[in-house]
Amino acid sequence: MRTLIRNVRVFDGERTVPCTDVLIDGDRIAEPGERAADLEVDGTGRTLLPGLIDAHTHAYDGDLAEALRFGVTTELEMNNLPPILAAQRRLAAGRDDVADLRSSSMIATAPGGHPSQLMTPDLLRALGGDSGAGLDPVGDVGQAKAFVEARLAEGVDYLKIAVDDGAVSGMNLPVLDRPSCRRPGGGRARRRAPGHRPRGDRQGGTDRRMDAGVDGWPPLLDSLPEEDAECDERSQDRLVRTRS
Repeated sequence: MRTLIRNVRVFDGERTVPCTDVLIDGDRIAEPGERAADLEVDGTGRTLLPGLIDAHTHAYDGDLAEALRFGVTTELEMNNLPPILAAQRRLAAGRDDVADLRSSSMIATAPGGHPSQLMTPDLLRALGGDSGAGLDPVGDVGQAKAFVEARLAEGVDYLKIAVDDGAVSGMNLPVLDRPSCRRPGGGRARRRAPGHRPRGDRQGGTDRRMDAGVDGWPPLLDSLPEEDAECDERSQDRLVRTRS
């Protein structure tokens, strides 16, 4: 299938071309030639740009289709329950009218830690978790190992580790201890799925994150102390500002 988009404004991620033609041949952008296109689209007054990546999502029924309508072609999911995730993966794999999906499956958190205070049985059932069962808590190194093995068996793309004491929201929540933090972020898990820290806390969270060897850290915009930013610069991991 060859599709020619004529007279369209193009932004390629670095520069803007005010008006040009773009040929899509199968799944590749190709050089226009003499061979006729199967379909021509008038791009006048429109802008063509690469698909967007939403780096912090939670995918439930209808979300992947809605994401694509807004130009998001890939969602990076940061916590879901395995049955819900399995259904969303099947949807993304079998259809081209929804966004692609990468996921951590469920988050690694301490018993009673974030976001278990939000994930009540009623909410979980409303979201599609038929049993109403919540997260697998990580209370020690043994549970951390079991957690990692379960996530790898689900085929996760990365791991998400919660190190959030709730201080930003005026709460006092338990967090993973340092040995449990290191287990999800290292060893076999690190070879298969990089660690991830969801948001900043102000009580040693940066040191714990660096000890765990995480690869990405998206704190809330208003929760990153100056000393954390300096540590992050030294650790050379990926800092992604987020309001999620």
